[in-house]
Order: sequence, then structure tokens, then C-alpha cells
Amino acid sequence: MRVLAARFQDRERAAAALDALHDAFRLSDTDVAIAPLGAPGTESAGDETVLAGHFPDDKTQAVEALVNHFGGEIVSDVDEQWTRPPPVAAQPEMIQSAAASNPAQRSSPFRSRRTAPRERQPVGR
Repeated sequence: MRVLAARFQDRERAAAALDALHDAFRLSDTDVAIAPLGAPGTESAGDETVLAGHFPDDKTQAVEALVNHFGGEIVSDVDEQWTRPPPVAAQPEMIQSAAASNPAQRSSPFRSRRTAPRERQPVGR
């Protein structure tokens, strides 16, 4: 599977491409969607819209052609595995490694504020 994102100058073209993708590939609402394009804390750049979804590897050329037909431009094409979090099985190894490197933390590699030793600071008068 591939994750594709496309940029459109206006929401109407993005919505038309979204409808065409649904019709052509029988996609669910969780497979592909549109949203306003922008960055948090910045003023909107107009009506620009992003369309993003995940598609079978063998359909990416057809998706790109359809997006281009509606005036969009593919701006990202990545393997879906890069969008997933690391496997949970890797986490215990990290914990064991952290405990081995610091004997004071062998009971738990994570220390909260309550369990961490407090540093004594001189009080100036």
C-alpha cells in the first residue's frame, strides 16, 4: 500500500477528485479524505486543499492520473509502513538497555518527579 497526498488550488476540484476516486476504486471514507491546506498558527493561504489516502501499489499511477485530471499535484508518495509506529516488541529492548546502562534505575528505567532524588539547593539570605 502507498500513502499519497495531493495539493489542489481549491476545495471544489479536490472534492471532485475525491468523488472520482471513490467511484473508480470503491474506497471507503477512511481510505481517502480532503482537508484545508495550511500550517498551525498561520493565516490560511486561500482555498488550497489537500487530498490524502492510502491506495494499493498497483493503482498509484491511475490515482495520480485522476488527481492530475482534476488539477491536483501529488506532493507525497510513501510506503504505508513508514506511517506506522514502531513495533511494540522493540520497546522492551530499549527498556532493558536503559536499565543496564544505569544500575540506579534497574528497578524501572523511567523515573517520575516523585521518585527522582531531589537536589539540595542552598538557601540564600
